[in-house]
Amino acid sequence: GFHGLITQTATVSLVEPPKASIAPVVSLSIVKTSGTVGSAQYVAVGKTADGTLVPLANHVTWISDNPQAVRMSGTGFARAIAAGHAIVTATYTGPDGTTATGSTEFGSLTEN
Repeated sequence: GFHGLITQTATVSLVEPPKASIAPVVSLSIVKTSGTVGSAQYVAVGKTADGTLVPLANHVTWISDNPQAVRMSGTGFARAIAAGHAIVTATYTGPDGTTATGSTEFGSLTEN
């Protein structure tokens, strides 16, 4: 019989795959995905220089120009809290620091 120790050595190299370069967003559109009277869910869609449309879920800031009438969440949800109209604006800041901004009009408590 065999009496002894068998050893084996393996060398493993982990190579990170190259990261896909993301083209800078050159324009931004706001799309209403759902809504009822007095509320709406918006998403920001970016367009790159080559025309590719990309959803912009991260790194987007949402604001209302009339927060006394329309409140915005950080996820693009608009809710009317008083009579009045507002311009909803989304601003995307890319990894390279470039920005793109888009706006749309939000109705009021009785519109949308």
